[in-house]
Amino acid sequence: MNGFIKSLKEVGKMKDNYSLHIAEMLVEQRKKSGKLQEDLARYCGVSKSAVSKWEKGISRPSIFYLPKIASFYHITIQKLLTGNEKDEQTFF
Repeated sequence: MNGFIKSLKEVGKMKDNYSLHIAEMLVEQRKKSGKLQEDLARYCGVSKSAVSKWEKGISRPSIFYLPKIASFYHITIQKLLTGNEKDEQTFF
């Protein structure tokens, strides 16, 4: 049983490693770029409150907006989703 519990903890850690980091990346990139939520909202054609919800993790942007957001912040979609570039991703 002890090994089973340990395995579950490891799965939890792996899940954290692969979870989406959109909210955190949106906040980080906005602060880094010195831009406002309104700027991204205008660029994507959505409301400022939509961007606020994305940053708070209340909702996520539609897949349609991912390329626009990545382009706006000059990052890859991979970076937007995971917080890592492709070559930084680690697997098992």
